[in-house]
Amino acid sequence: MAKKTAPASKRRAKAPEPSRAGAIAAGTLSLGAIAGVLAAGVFGLRRLARRAPGGGEHVPTDLMGDTRPSADDRAPADFRPDPTASIPASERDAFRPALAGAQAPN
Repeated sequence: MAKKTAPASKRRAKAPEPSRAGAIAAGTLSLGAIAGVLAAGVFGLRRLARRAPGGGEHVPTDLMGDTRPSADDRAPADFRPDPTASIPASERDAFRPALAGAQAPN
């Protein structure tokens, strides 16, 4: 019996061998990507090192002790906000989410 061969249209073409230049280009690109990631990491660490120790926020020294402040340790009355004060029209947008659903006084 004779060996059957597939017609030319059904034969698979061999995949071309990757060229040496293509392999060098791929290696160079991956080395560039690694260098980029390392540079970004160094940049990020340097930015973290330059930050202020407290992040620029208020340090709650009254809460850092072993005991919690009691109700008698409140700020003087002159320095407390007035919870019954009306909100000026210029500042109402800042309070809009907090006042959503609240009814206007008559």
